[in-house]
Amino acid sequence: MRSLLEALLLVATALDRSLETVDETATVGHMQGWDSIGHMSIVLALEGQIGRMLRPDEIGRLKSIADIAAILATSA
Repeated sequence: MRSLLEALLLVATALDRSLETVDETATVGHMQGWDSIGHMSIVLALEGQIGRMLRPDEIGRLKSIADIAAILATSA
């Protein structure tokens, strides 16, 4: 649960949106602001939060809030 909330907050902050506009069903391309540029903002924010660079395969798998939460959970 903690990772899900962290993922929601991370995406909201990276995309400069209010937390209320981001829900756990948000995915790349299906949320305002989560386009290719927004995706890079999310990647950079996630790397900053976990303290390491993401591998190319990890970046390729980042398509949803659940994917972000999974990386946060395994990097804790």
